[in-house]
Amino acid sequence: MSDGSQQIVGEIAPDAGALLINVNTERPARPVYTVWRNLTNVQEQDMVPANQVAAALETLTPTTSHSKRIAGLPQGVPLWLRIDAQAEDLPVSDPRGAASSVVQTGTFFRICLVNILSIEVLNSGDPGGGADMLFQFQVYNGSSSVGEALIDLFQKEVSDIDNGAFVPDMPSTFKIEHAPDVVVPYLSSLHHTLGFLQFPKIGERIGDTLPAPPPALARTTRRSLPIVWDP
Repeated sequence: MSDGSQQIVGEIAPDAGALLINVNTERPARPVYTVWRNLTNVQEQDMVPANQVAAALETLTPTTSHSKRIAGLPQGVPLWLRIDAQAEDLPVSDPRGAASSVVQTGTFFRICLVNILSIEVLNSGDPGGGADMLFQFQVYNGSSSVGEALIDLFQKEVSDIDNGAFVPDMPSTFKIEHAPDVVVPYLSSLHHTLGFLQFPKIGERIGDTLPAPPPALARTTRRSLPIVWDP
């Protein structure tokens, strides 16, 4: 029979760049989760500050049922996870109140395919149609604070395209390996006269306001496209 000491039991499941944690504790607690890279398969050598990749807390009311997703982890690597659960209904000095569990786990990696089905030019910027247009396409990291680019910038010039026409010969698929949780496709098109469209540089924040074209450019149409995927 249990003497009422704190215990941790449950399941840890890998996800793409994340860990899914569902555990129960014998006594109410707000567990602390710490994650390290598993480089040598030896706890004492791997569980050091230089190898730590995440630390997460539960800030809700102490409970015995715990569900946590720790995201932003390196993809496709083995890891160590330690769960520390201090019982909050016992004095800290009570030896029955502390429990820790260390498990070997890891993460999956994700490949994202972004498909362009078709692009229709509703208004080329030339009242008479038959315009020369430039198209640019990029995919950004929507999970990052800096919104870095995830593919090589795609550019395509189209000559003599009319209003209502579809852009010919567009590539259908862009492949992103080790894709983050959120990706943001960004398509820009313009009636091409002089210069070229400036895309945000890597390291610049991608926000709700899209970058303005240089003054030398003619009328411009930009659209940020949604993405639907099944991880």
